[in-house]
Amino acid sequence: MFRVFNMGIGLVIMVPPGEKELFEKFLSDRGESWYLLGEIIPGGGEVVYDRSF
Repeated sequence: MFRVFNMGIGLVIMVPPGEKELFEKFLSDRGESWYLLGEIIPGGGEVVYDRSF
């Protein structure tokens, strides 16, 4: 199926670091699956892709 259909992420939600645990609980309590994709950090304009999945 992955070769035929676009099995992309679907939805990305950015949450402030201080609210991460609250939002994880919110989704889990509702039976939703979630995955941490990364974080936004200050930098010098360089983008690094980590092929970790």
